[in-house]
Amino acid sequence: MVLGPWNTRDSRPETVPVPLLHEFAKDAVMWRDTEGKVMPFSVRQCMTTFERSQVQIGWYRNVWFPHHIPKHSFCLWLACHGRLPIQDCIMNWKKDPRTLSARFCSYSMEVWRLMKAEAQMEYYPNDWLSIVGFLSSNTTRRCKLHKLTFVAMVYFIWQERNRRLFSDVQRQPNVLMRNIRDIVLKRMAWKTNKNLNQMQNGITK
Repeated sequence: MVLGPWNTRDSRPETVPVPLLHEFAKDAVMWRDTEGKVMPFSVRQCMTTFERSQVQIGWYRNVWFPHHIPKHSFCLWLACHGRLPIQDCIMNWKKDPRTLSARFCSYSMEVWRLMKAEAQMEYYPNDWLSIVGFLSSNTTRRCKLHKLTFVAMVYFIWQERNRRLFSDVQRQPNVLMRNIRDIVLKRMAWKTNKNLNQMQNGITK
């Protein structure tokens, strides 16, 4: 059943045309897509129509992947958009947003160095855009581990910055590295139904 447009401003209920109802006909929800086609409504088709107009970015694979931790991924999503709220780094972002040190600080570079050694990521670059691009194209068996490690590192460094700004509590890079390692191991163990010792042995091999 398709009706013409309703002009409800001046119309009275008795003037609205009564649709013809068919006893054996099923109700159907119709919608018009961006090309003007009238078709039965489906959520999949609706999402596909809207996604066609969106530009796909390469780093989305680093943010949303099967083992991701939601709060960590959201933090990285903000960082990739340059919207991570870290007060004392805003000016540095404007100077050179490409490097990890500009996005955070020298402290983060030390944490990144420790994490690369811990998760066997020594061959990863230090440039922010290069890291994000490398992770996006990584298809090795360790790619989920590496993504979890990098995303968790971004989150914990952001958390560390907030702690220093608001509570004057500081953690050394090696302490932060152990915290990141523990949360990554627990996540991988939970997702793969393995205990922590098995995950530790699998990562160090």
